[in-house]
Amino acid sequence: MKAFSLLEALIVLFIFGLFIGIFSTSFLEIQKFKNLEDENYFLTLQTKTSLQIFKNHLRLGLANSIQSMQNSLEFLIPLNDFALVDGYSYPCFSGFLESVNLKNQALEAKILAFPQTVGHNTCNSIFKRADYALFTYENQNSQSFYKQTFRAKILDLDSRHISLNLPIFIKDALKNNEKIKISPKIYLLGKNSQTKIFLKDNQLLLKTHQNIEILAPNILSFNIKTHKLGFIITLCSTNNSTKDKTLCLSDLLLFEEFSYVL
Repeated sequence: MKAFSLLEALIVLFIFGLFIGIFSTSFLEIQKFKNLEDENYFLTLQTKTSLQIFKNHLRLGLANSIQSMQNSLEFLIPLNDFALVDGYSYPCFSGFLESVNLKNQALEAKILAFPQTVGHNTCNSIFKRADYALFTYENQNSQSFYKQTFRAKILDLDSRHISLNLPIFIKDALKNNEKIKISPKIYLLGKNSQTKIFLKDNQLLLKTHQNIEILAPNILSFNIKTHKLGFIITLCSTNNSTKDKTLCLSDLLLFEEFSYVL
């Protein structure tokens, strides 16, 4: 009877040990799968967030000014044409020229003004930061936005009037007695208008005249392609810990999402 009880006990212990072994193996596999799921989830979340941050900065700019290179791009962010007053947008600068006159090698122009802006100082902070006016024309290529040819130094500016040095392209047209067709809208540029997003040491960085800001870590590459509706942005990132996983996501940034489009 004792031997039988001992045999039973051994059988129970064997079955129990086998169960524990199977359970432990299954638990480890489940835990491994869960960790893998967590890593994939956080990598996906990280990549989506980085891509959204990229888009948020890019949509502030002038869409037509985007110049794309390998893991690098440049674009212009014109100064805001509005000011925020108590949480509301207050119109400051339409950019549309009503009439243009040439006077003493300067360009004098009346600006289409918003009635509520005239006589108020709300927009002075914007006007004081404006250094140049950018002229544009139809079918302008992105490289020309960075040439001084189409920029004019601002001599005086308020909500209804602007005085500029003659830009080079107008001087050349006058010299050669040529007729030119330009857009009636100009854009104000300041020191930080020229903006660059680039990749360095697996960090996505944003550079302006005065500052370099980290937009996202663990980025391996990015590129941007022109689409008939806007730009397709592709961004690849890696996980933060082991860096043995990568994920690439793409998204479309529509032209209509940009703050400025010609």
